[in-house]
Amino acid sequence: VLDDNRMLCLPNGERIRLNDATLRMLFEVDNVEMASPATISRLGIVNLPERALGYLSPVLTRLNTILPGSTPSNIKDSVTQMFKSTLPKALAFMRAELAEEIVSVDINLCLSCCNIFEALVNAFFEHELTIATFASNPSSLAEKSHFRTGVREDDMLQLLEYFFGFSIVWSIGSNLDAQSRLKFSDWFR
Repeated sequence: VLDDNRMLCLPNGERIRLNDATLRMLFEVDNVEMASPATISRLGIVNLPERALGYLSPVLTRLNTILPGSTPSNIKDSVTQMFKSTLPKALAFMRAELAEEIVSVDINLCLSCCNIFEALVNAFFEHELTIATFASNPSSLAEKSHFRTGVREDDMLQLLEYFFGFSIVWSIGSNLDAQSRLKFSDWFR
């Protein structure tokens, strides 16, 4: 319960005062069935059902900022097609046939895939800014970046395919139980 004085009252009786100047909290919940109208108004809750947004739109938006500005358009199109064709199939297979260790939502798994993919691509960039800070936006580095010189387009695409495979295995496949990991590995191969 969060009361009018910004006091968070936990079920065990502990009370935590939330400091408006130094603390911001973001709660991502599966539903708001137990939230009162007062709680919703205090927290400024926005209820956005997963089906309203889907997961491909944020992924495609994110992909536009990951690849370097000098990446040929046919390579960008191929990478986009990899995400558009493989992610829905992987998620459908996971939801229908496999068991997760911790319950997850599709958008989180997809954006985790994008984060891993971006980290791998960034490791192959050449750019002036070599140190990223918490204040910088790594995705904005892509506009001023380019792949290392001398990389042929077919090698670039093959490298990005490897990066994508690694990303999907360690995002969607990482939260599966032991038996499901084996099934996912067989399916993905």
